[in-house]
Amino acid sequence: MPPADDAQLGQMMMRFEAMEAANNQLKASVEQLKARISELETGGQGGSNGGGIGLMNMRPPTLEELDRRIEELKRIRARSISAGMARSVGYTCAEAFSAGYPLPQAKEAGWSSDELRAAGYITSKGMSSREFYDRYQAGCTNFAGLDFRGEDFSSMALITPCSFAKCQMAGAHFDHATLEGVDFSGADLARVDLSYASVTRCRFVGCAIAEATFAHAALTSADFTRADLSGVDLSDTRLDKCLFETSGLRAAHVVSSTRITGGPATSGPFRQLGFTITEVRALGLVEGLKAAGYSCQEAQAAGFSCQEVRLAGYIEGLKAVGYSCVDAKAAGYTCQEVRQAGYSCQEVQAAGYSCLEARQTGYVEGLKAAGYSCVQAKAAGYSSAEARQGGYSCQEARQAGFIHSCLEAKLSGYVEGIKDAGFTCQEAKAAGLSCTEAKVAGYVEGLKAAGYTYQEARQAGYSGQEAKTAGYSCKEVRQAGYSCTKARQAGYSCEEAKAAGYVEGLKAAGYTCQEAKAAGYSPKECRAAGFSFEDAQAAGYKLASEVYANRTDEKNNDWGE
Repeated sequence: MPPADDAQLGQMMMRFEAMEAANNQLKASVEQLKARISELETGGQGGSNGGGIGLMNMRPPTLEELDRRIEELKRIRARSISAGMARSVGYTCAEAFSAGYPLPQAKEAGWSSDELRAAGYITSKGMSSREFYDRYQAGCTNFAGLDFRGEDFSSMALITPCSFAKCQMAGAHFDHATLEGVDFSGADLARVDLSYASVTRCRFVGCAIAEATFAHAALTSADFTRADLSGVDLSDTRLDKCLFETSGLRAAHVVSSTRITGGPATSGPFRQLGFTITEVRALGLVEGLKAAGYSCQEAQAAGFSCQEVRLAGYIEGLKAVGYSCVDAKAAGYTCQEVRQAGYSCQEVQAAGYSCLEARQTGYVEGLKAAGYSCVQAKAAGYSSAEARQGGYSCQEARQAGFIHSCLEAKLSGYVEGIKDAGFTCQEAKAAGLSCTEAKVAGYVEGLKAAGYTYQEARQAGYSGQEAKTAGYSCKEVRQAGYSCTKARQAGYSCEEAKAAGYVEGLKAAGYTCQEAKAAGYSPKECRAAGFSFEDAQAAGYKLASEVYANRTDEKNNDWGE
């Protein structure tokens, strides 16, 4: 190997000097480390990394050393020095626990969940809210059964559904938090702070929520079924569409500023829970009170307006408790509902319901009496038969356009008033009206011309006088079986009686012998008609020429002399 030149020797010297300097620096570091070890062995304070005793100690501390450190830490705590400061000078989490620092301060000091768990602050299932949130943001949603007692979830936005089912959460803080779809079923939520929180579609089924606070919170569609709500503060709380079936809501602090709204699912258990309808009204709960078991009378007595009563679900009993049909109309009740409530057609019309609404609802009887015109009934779509049932006359129905022929009138059920409607007796007969119906309809004149026989007229109850007016001859009257007296009463003349064949009973009927003589009755017929000899003589009959010529041997017998 050739000898090195001066340049090479210089470089080698420089390297040697650098190595020697590094060696000296290493030695100095070793000496410092030895001194630190010696300090720890003699009970000196540790650094700020939280290692404390045992981090670099080569032997376990004695009992006296541990007691001395804890007692010193207690004095530090008594001076209101924070756990964070204690941690920074080397005290451990376990020492902080022994010295009496509470869990919130230990968390503020920055110890991890593992350190808190090892120190005894939290159980083996415990988790800090910070660790929870890190995992939640990473996509974890199932935290069921864990221990979050006293944890601080304030102002957190948990908008992805997650589960805290059966968790230990007593004393936890959720104030100003936003919770959507969170499941707390079966969890211990005693003394939990949910003030000013926004809670949507969360489940508190079977939870122990005693002494918790929901002050100023807004809850929507929360389920408190079987939840213990003893002593829960509901000051200025808004609960909408929440469920309270078999819950302890009665034991909560429900105050005048509490507002509960929702449908039958919300109000359903309130009577069973022990709330009076007056208390329910003060809470603002209206919908579904009927389904909850409160009566319409109770609602009216509690001061519910008709509109509130409608929202509560009442229909039956509305009229009975004193609400007018006008009130019901203003409250938004339909015509169908007011009919169901028992209001009359007249009340419906007075309240302002249209004739169309009345028809759609089923009102028929009393339509005219209610004040609806027949024209309105026609426009509303009533049938002609319904118009008759509604009280409109045949004449009104015809004028309104319901019927155009007598047949239509008959098919609609009209009989009475057909004549007044302008239909002739011939039209009535052609439409199929019986003589009895024609009489009910008011027909007299033209009865015979229409084709009704006098036998039908008599069976229908027409009097003899009506029969005469109807155009029937006295002969038809006699053939129908009417006596001479009735024929006379009907106004038939003696001439008509003579033409009809009446003889016997002529005098008894009221005809005079003079009328009989003028009508052409013979003396023999007069004798048969009941007239005496004196009647005949006074009437101008000449016995010798008119009587004896026929019955000379029976002069006295012919006239009863």
